[in-house]
Amino acid sequence: NAMPTPPPEMWMNFECMPFLKNKIPIDDVEPMYNKPISEVAQKICDMMGFKYFWRSLNVKESTKINFNFTGCRDTALTKLADGLNLVVILGDNNDVYFYDKKAWNTIPIPRPIDIPIINIESGLLMVGNVDATGAKIRVRLNDTYSLFSWIKLESKLIPKASGYYFVLSKTHKGHLRGEEWYTELELRRKG
Repeated sequence: NAMPTPPPEMWMNFECMPFLKNKIPIDDVEPMYNKPISEVAQKICDMMGFKYFWRSLNVKESTKINFNFTGCRDTALTKLADGLNLVVILGDNNDVYFYDKKAWNTIPIPRPIDIPIINIESGLLMVGNVDATGAKIRVRLNDTYSLFSWIKLESKLIPKASGYYFVLSKTHKGHLRGEEWYTELELRRKG
């Protein structure tokens, strides 16, 4: 949705929504009873045009479940993951990853020299929502942090928040009228 503002400023306001095509309600899809998780996940991904990768160590893809297709396409994967006590992450190329909620220490960390450090000197603006599982941080607008990659957070204000984190999501915000410009990263702490 794009709308120009009236003169004299003549700005263009954009309202963008990712994956708008998946806001479509799920209609006429039969529930799946006593089916392997792999079949249910594949059915949802086929509807959405995604490819999924199973990274859970605690839940086997062959486990049989019952799944009722209700709501919108964009929430079906989250509903499946929540029902299995998993986390689902959407990648940059329409790929979807299922992970255990507490098994982040099973994802190998690359050599420390290859992990970007985020601190005040490198653009850290805010550390928030810090708990035992993760944090949400803001840095100066920067797209170099990839989804599913590791970062090392060094926080002087909240020293307990410092450590290795896995990037779950990133959001960029910028405003041409002089307001905030930043990237927000949702992180999962190394167990």
